[in-house]
Amino acid sequence: GGEGPEGPSYDRTALLTNIANNIIVPGFSDMAQKSEELKTKVADFTWGPTETALSDARTAWLDAYKTWQKVSMFEIGRAEEVRLRNNLNIYPTSASGIEQNIAQGNYNLELSSENDQQGFPAIEYMLYGLDATDAGIVEHYTTNTDAVKYKQYLTDLVTRLDALVDTVSEDWNQGGFAQSFIDNSGSSANSSVDKLVNDYIFYYEKALRAGKVGIPAGVFSSSPIPENVEGFYADGISKELL
Repeated sequence: GGEGPEGPSYDRTALLTNIANNIIVPGFSDMAQKSEELKTKVADFTWGPTETALSDARTAWLDAYKTWQKVSMFEIGRAEEVRLRNNLNIYPTSASGIEQNIAQGNYNLELSSENDQQGFPAIEYMLYGLDATDAGIVEHYTTNTDAVKYKQYLTDLVTRLDALVDTVSEDWNQGGFAQSFIDNSGSSANSSVDKLVNDYIFYYEKALRAGKVGIPAGVFSSSPIPENVEGFYADGISKELL
């Protein structure tokens, strides 16, 4: 009798090569570039706080935030080690915690208790949420009694964000993690494919389905919670970030 049909073979190395070289590496490289631009525009704003400079900083913030959406699901390697998502995108941000940090000046953004007082949502609060008008926001960085502290906190936020993104991007590139990621092409629980699938499912269920949609929409509560939407202070960008 003839042999049964041969089971399909799957080239995991080719899959990982494509994901690493065409999606993850360029994604983090793009984000590193946009994060650097954000740091530059925020430096321009803190050096000369005007509504025009504020607008430029906001544009750079959104550009960087959009690049984050393309790599957030890849919490693997150095990104996992530095808890990148927790440091970059915990929302809603704690406005009261941010204001307390600014007033006291003795904060340590490396502490996990500071996760909701840093990253993109905290920078958003500093660029959009301090006042109802742009002129009022600029005043926080000019005539406010704590103007120097506001400048320092905003600077610390973008400096830390940029440094975290750089360390992850550099590890994928110069650090050689891309090749070890590709080489780890087995089928064990610690293989790259298994980690990718598990990470993406976790991202989809918690960060996307619940965080971006379900929680603010009120799926898990008796009524909607619009203040928990991603991009709350910037207004009107949550769908773009989705």
